[in-house]
Amino acid sequence: MSRFLRVNKWVGRALLLASPLVLAVVVWGTFATGPEGGPQPRFASPVVQWAWDLLGVHLLVWLATLLYFFVMLVASSALRDAVLTRLAGIRERDEREELIVGQAARAAWLSTLALLVFLLLLSGLQVQVRELPVEQQAPGARSEVSIGYVIQLRVVSNRREAVLRRPTAESSKQAPAGVRFSFSGVPLSSSALLLILLCWHVLSFHLFSRRVAAQC
Repeated sequence: MSRFLRVNKWVGRALLLASPLVLAVVVWGTFATGPEGGPQPRFASPVVQWAWDLLGVHLLVWLATLLYFFVMLVASSALRDAVLTRLAGIRERDEREELIVGQAARAAWLSTLALLVFLLLLSGLQVQVRELPVEQQAPGARSEVSIGYVIQLRVVSNRREAVLRRPTAESSKQAPAGVRFSFSGVPLSSSALLLILLCWHVLSFHLFSRRVAAQC
């Protein structure tokens, strides 16, 4: 094992050991500032304030170290083999396990690709069910369904424009009259989508590896 890989593995262990303190400062900050956020709390006790400031510095160091670790995880193939193989439960001790890993990886990759295609199609889909005005209604036809598909490739570079175009709670309530159902894109944030894809890929690999192992 090279010295570079050994150092990065120790960095990963240090991040795991320091995670409880990071969780503690996040929970403490949530209770101190409220669920909607607010200014940084100031405590009357100097000891409590010193502990809060120390945890804040620890959080900044932890985030900087985490950024370094993920950059190394992308750049170093040896670190990926040492960390991600353990996370995914990949074991290649003999030819049988190599066959299982190969077939499970292929099935997991195809499964994730299918999910990506599904999310891509779902992201631009727009469906609306609207009740027709009285003068436009016909016997047995009181509603209309409109289906469309929109692909937006332009990136909003102006923050002010993005804020102006962002739907608010007040604007969402002002929906057209008679709308019974409306769907426009995937109702999830980018972080939620990335988390779903990550969990899907890892869990699908575990599932397919067990299935292939049962057949071998």
